[in-house]
Amino acid sequence: MTLSDRWQDRRLRHGSLCPRPRGPRLRGVVLIRGEGEAGFIGRSDLDRLAVGQTCDEVDRQRLCVRVRDTAAILYTSGTTAHPKGCMLSHEAMTRGPVDRATKRLTTDGRHISWSAGPLFHIAALAPLLGAIGAGGTYLTDTYFEPGRALELIARERPTTAWPWFPAAIQALMDHPSFDAGHFDSLRYMFLIGPRVLIEQVQRTFPAAELVAACGMTETAGIYALSERSETDADRSGSQGKPAPGIEIRIIDPETRAEQPLDVPGEILVRGYCVTEGYYKDPVKTAEAIDDGRWLHTGDLYSRNEAGCLVFHGRLKDMLKVGGENVAAIEIEAFLCEHPAVKAAAVIGRPDERLDEVPVAFVETRAGHTLRGEELIEFCQGRIGRYRIPRAVYFLHSHEWPMSATKINKRQLQVRLAELTTDVDVPQ
Repeated sequence: MTLSDRWQDRRLRHGSLCPRPRGPRLRGVVLIRGEGEAGFIGRSDLDRLAVGQTCDEVDRQRLCVRVRDTAAILYTSGTTAHPKGCMLSHEAMTRGPVDRATKRLTTDGRHISWSAGPLFHIAALAPLLGAIGAGGTYLTDTYFEPGRALELIARERPTTAWPWFPAAIQALMDHPSFDAGHFDSLRYMFLIGPRVLIEQVQRTFPAAELVAACGMTETAGIYALSERSETDADRSGSQGKPAPGIEIRIIDPETRAEQPLDVPGEILVRGYCVTEGYYKDPVKTAEAIDDGRWLHTGDLYSRNEAGCLVFHGRLKDMLKVGGENVAAIEIEAFLCEHPAVKAAAVIGRPDERLDEVPVAFVETRAGHTLRGEELIEFCQGRIGRYRIPRAVYFLHSHEWPMSATKINKRQLQVRLAELTTDVDVPQ
């Protein structure tokens, strides 16, 4: 009996108590946790149905699946636009993660991954699929709390950690019970952040290789990552090379011409990992994926002489200051070099003379005090005048507007309109 047959049988047995879920094409909605309300299969029913399935039947059903069939629809975070549903194939979701887990990320035959992220995010889901494919172990929790995470890591001794974004790793390192010795089993750690943070983490975990990578929901996660032969300096300043089977181009956003080395442009990706398109949105799909099947990511990268990719921020996160293109991420990275700055986010503020100017939101480290004027002075003479923030606003850690994993700059723009200026320095 197939799942659809079992669903029909359950409807007949339960009558109106179990109507078909809304959606004419849905054959069943399964809850992994909890019991189902009307129209859903709850966890206890799922377990009961699973007992009746043989390995041969599972294998037979598996062979009916095409690798390019859509396996899941994952939604973008929506920090710069309305969330879009990325239709990801079975091949896109499994090929890269399993290959990495079985070849790149094994330690003496062991693969134990820990992730801080939610499983609806590709940064956490891809490592889970990789661990399954490698016959390894995946560690997570029902929610991220640094104290609980530290206990889990100390007890289970993972070989690979996926904190990915600064907020998670900083929360672990700032926790009163943090002990770097509990991480001595780690051999690989994936982390994106400013150079100063990357270097700090590498000093804290000298036995672990900090793996730099590029990825997004539309590419089912990672499409480029660093090689073992790269130095710490390489990995703190670049994001690796295209993964096997993945093609990369870097083009001028306006002319579409190929960019030379060290010149930023929009990065285009083509290969098995790219989304089949956006769910029920042919217009957005056509905007993102051209006739040659190149995905226009909206991310700015350059390629250095070693062939490594260097991230320069989002195309939409590029400020236009008096005709000069200014990448917000470059200002943020510089601000984080100040010893009192824990996190920084830069956005544009309209300006009658220069079109827009940069302003900064900053979180200071515990035990440090900092005034806006001091941070402005720190920038003077060290970065171009047009890159220096015109205003500085301070936030506590709980005040950052966040998507699932990143600072939501659209919400910062809303907040900017409501705030008064802490410091505004004439340029």
